[in-house]
Order: sequence, then structure tokens, then C-alpha cells
Amino acid sequence: MISYCWIIPARAARKFEETEVTKIDFADDRVKIEIECANSEQSKIEARYLLDCSGRQTLLGSRLKVKKTYDHLQKFSVFAHYENIDRLPGKDATLIRMVRGLDRWFWMIPLTETRTSIGVVMDTKAFRGAKLSPEVALEKFIADQPLMAERMKDAVRVSPVYSATDYSYRNLQLTGDRWLMVGDAAGFIDPVFSSGVFLALMSAERAADILNEVLQDERKRQHLFNKYSRAVNRVMDTYLTFVNAWYERSREFLEVFLNPTETMQIAAAVNAVLAGNEGRSLAIKWRMWLFYFFVFAQRFVALSPRLSLVPKTADMAS
Repeated sequence: MISYCWIIPARAARKFEETEVTKIDFADDRVKIEIECANSEQSKIEARYLLDCSGRQTLLGSRLKVKKTYDHLQKFSVFAHYENIDRLPGKDATLIRMVRGLDRWFWMIPLTETRTSIGVVMDTKAFRGAKLSPEVALEKFIADQPLMAERMKDAVRVSPVYSATDYSYRNLQLTGDRWLMVGDAAGFIDPVFSSGVFLALMSAERAADILNEVLQDERKRQHLFNKYSRAVNRVMDTYLTFVNAWYERSREFLEVFLNPTETMQIAAAVNAVLAGNEGRSLAIKWRMWLFYFFVFAQRFVALSPRLSLVPKTADMAS
């Protein structure tokens, strides 16, 4: 079920809510779509191109069987909204906080002045081994982490407990003759660095610019669609490298990441990439190579101060 579906003819836009796409046919010069609304009303729509913005449902990816999950990123998350979280004072109260443990990590995301999203991410296998319901699991995981328990000692849950599993994936094909995938419909790496928002905005902007050119001159289609695929895949590769380091060398990654120095402006390069810089320039690339080298070497030589991920003190927060 697609919550929002925008159809944009030449001079106007129509929005359909709670609408399901029941059939898609691709012709040489257009796309034919059949939809069914919540009131059971059915319609047929034709357009020259289709943008798949269906999020993690990845409508085209599923139908075309090009959606592939990352076997090494089989994760489970459980989360809910709370009131009365103990936040830092002033502007720091608006910052997202992360707490890293041995085999899991927590997020604390301010949503309003009083409401906070609290979640935990761990291996799917580990969650299944705990044999707990999501509600019981979330309470237990919070209680087992002293920093979380302290911040949430007066917290009141004000939403259901939600869960998601095995959500990291990428489509092997991001474009076709008459379609492009945008945002989470193209792929989703992991929530740890909040890359999904940037990827959604970046890919949407590029898809719009490309389609604007193609609609004026279809001879450019193949070249521009290929360019779009390369750009989106390149950014996903960049974040995938970060995510792999976060999970595969968790302690070493944190030790280097939480000990930024001005040496060769490595910290600035890391921040730039995490902030949305695609890292294509040589100035960024060689600094990122050094960052990953330091993370690798940290296992053997303490280039940065050693940290413990054992949940006994408050030194796991970032």
C-alpha cells in the first residue's frame, strides 16, 4: 500500500492518498499504471516516466526482483516514543545522542520539546535468541544499559513499541527505460549515520533535474540515467563503508572517531562526508583512506585512547 502517490501531467499535479498500485505496464513510449484507492475506486494513469518513491516498500524493486539485502547487515531494531527523558540543558537538548554497547547501540532522538524517540539496534540473530516480545525486549535492553536507564528513570512511553528487521538492502538496478528509483526505494544502508534523509533528498533532486532534461530531449536518456545510477550508487557505497567499519571494528572505530584531531584535517573530511559531501575529490579521498587505516591499525597499536564498551560507566555515549 502506498500512502501518497503523485501524478504530474504537463500542467497540473494530482495527489492520491491511501492508494495501491495494482498493475504497472511499460511500453516503448510510456508507463501505464492501474491504481485502487481506499474507497475501492479504480483508475488508470499513463505517463512518460515513473519515479518510484515508495520508500522501503520499494515497489519496483520487489516487482522486478532486483532488491537484494546485505547478508552481513541483518539487524533488528525496536523503538518507541517517550516523554520525560532527562536531556542535556540548552541547545544540547536538541542533539541526537547515541550509546554504543558491545553488541548493540541505542539512539535518543528529540522529536519535540518533550517527546523523544528511543530505539535499539542489534543483530537479528541475537534478538531472536533472547526470545522476548518487542515490548519486553525494549524495556530490558534499556534497563541493562546504565546510561540509558539513568536518562529514562522518569520516562513514560507514549506510543506503541515498533520493530523492524533486515532493513538494509539495495536494488541491483536503479533505472530502466521508463523509470527511476528515488530515496529508500533505491536502497537503505543503516540508520546509524542518518544517511537515509540525505540520500532521499540528493536522489530526488538529481532525478528531477535529469527528468527535466530528458523530457525535453529523450536522446539524452540513456546517458543521464546511467549518470544518475552511478551517482546514487557511489554515495551508498560511501555510507556502506562507514557502516561496515562501525559494526565490524566497533571498538576501534569509536576510539578513533571519538578522538578527532586536526592532523591532516582527517576529522574535517570525515565530518564533511557524513554531512553529505560525496567524497569525490582527492582531498577528501586520501583523508578518508587514512581514517580507515587508523581504524584498522588501532586494533594493534593504541593510536587513540582505549575505550570500553562494557556498560558500566557513562563513557559509551557519543
